[in-house]
Order: sequence, then C-alpha cells, then structure tokens
Amino acid sequence: MGADALITSVHKALPGYSASALLLAQGKLLNLDRIEQSFETTHTTSPAGAPLASIDGCRALLQTRGDELITHLVKNVEDFKAKVQSNFDLPIFLNESDFAPGRFDPAKIVLRANQLGASGVEIERKLQAHNIRVEMADSDSVVFIATLADSIEEFEHLADVLTPILTSLQTTPRPTATSLSWSVVPTVAISMRDAYFADTEMVVAKDCVGRISADLIAPYPPGVAVVAPGEVLTSQILDGLATTKAAGVRIAYATDPTLSSYRVTKS
Repeated sequence: MGADALITSVHKALPGYSASALLLAQGKLLNLDRIEQSFETTHTTSPAGAPLASIDGCRALLQTRGDELITHLVKNVEDFKAKVQSNFDLPIFLNESDFAPGRFDPAKIVLRANQLGASGVEIERKLQAHNIRVEMADSDSVVFIATLADSIEEFEHLADVLTPILTSLQTTPRPTATSLSWSVVPTVAISMRDAYFADTEMVVAKDCVGRISADLIAPYPPGVAVVAPGEVLTSQILDGLATTKAAGVRIAYATDPTLSSYRVTKS
C-alpha cells in the first residue's frame, strides 16, 4: 500500500508466540540506520529467545508453505460463512464488498449481530458455554479470528455450534450503532501530564458532569478511549459509558470499573 514502515504481530492469524511482532521497513522515507539505533537504545538487554525463534519459524513457514496455507485458510473461512449464512435471509457477515479495495482481511470473521436483532455480547456468552472464545464482541458485532492452524473440522464445529445460537437469539434487525469511542469529540481542559500528576478524588457519577477526568477509560471492544486524563466528563460520556456497560461490554482502565464513581482532578 506504499507504507515505508509497518508493525505487525505474528501471534494472531500466524502461529507465533504471544507478544511476538515485526517491524518491517523499506527505508525510502525513514532512515534505517536511525531505526536500528533507536531499537538498540530502547530494547531489553535480555531478549527472550523463544518469541524470537517463533518469529523466524513463522517467516520460514510463510516462505515455504505460505501460498498453500493461506489459500486453505481463505477457503475455510468462505465455506464457514456460506454454511452459517444459508440459514438466514439478511447478510450477517461483513464481506470484501463492504470495504474499500485492499482493506478487507479475510482472516477476520465479523458477524453482524444487529442484522439478527441479537446482542453480540450474548452470542459471545453462549459460545463460551461451549468452550469457544471469540476475539471480541459488542452489542452489534462478534469478531472471530481464523488462523493458519485451524482445521476444516474446527470450522465445521464452530458453524454447528454457532448456527442454533443465532437462530435462538434472532429477533427484529436494527441499524448499526456508532460506538461511543468514535462519536465523542473530546474537550481538553488541561494537559494529560497535568491531569496524571494532579491531586485527585473519587466522585459519584451523577456529580461528575463538567469535572476533569484523571483516568483513561475505554470500552473493550473497540479498546479506544472515550475519555483521557485532562478531558472534561460530559453527560454524553457518562450516559454513554453507563449504557455501554449495561449492554455487557467490558469497561477498561477505570479506577472504579462499576462506573458508580469516577476519579477526577480536585477542583
């Protein structure tokens, strides 16, 4: 796509160890010597050999069998989607036609729970009862990540478990709701640094409108902050976070995860 540098993990769709990742750089715009110097300055003096070896193992696997394995992966995903979709009238998966050219990742299976009138969080809970974990879920969607290591039998098992769950939860379709993380326009009152080091206090939620947050708070998914230290807590933020939590979405990083109170800077 023309990027001069890219950081990518090898522990999602690829079989690398957790926390293993690559920095790929061409050096057309960035100085490769400076990148190397920066890496040497900041990385640990005691690197773990196992993740590094797993990175090289992934590289070798892609070099020798990449085309074969990725072809199988894409076909397995397409067959899985077709099998589940055949039970429903409205399209319930995001597909390549929903994205701009070059933006679609076939290894991410995005189920549109809102097309079924169902809760993605509830679908996730029912799958967990069958020992199936998903990458993430919110009110409107469930995201599965398929990997090179997943077999045809595992895709078929997921389809066999998922289909009756979706059928049992299906109601009236609803429009996709914009995540709170994307709809809030922040109002910055003081710098993040000043808020981080300020004297703070816990205040009940109903009294927090207009107060300055000392916490970073993010629903997960999408894992993007709704409010950061130094930003003003508004009714939109407080009501939106409460609604998001009530829908079953996990709220990350808040001092009080119940959201009955917020950590704010002292007036």
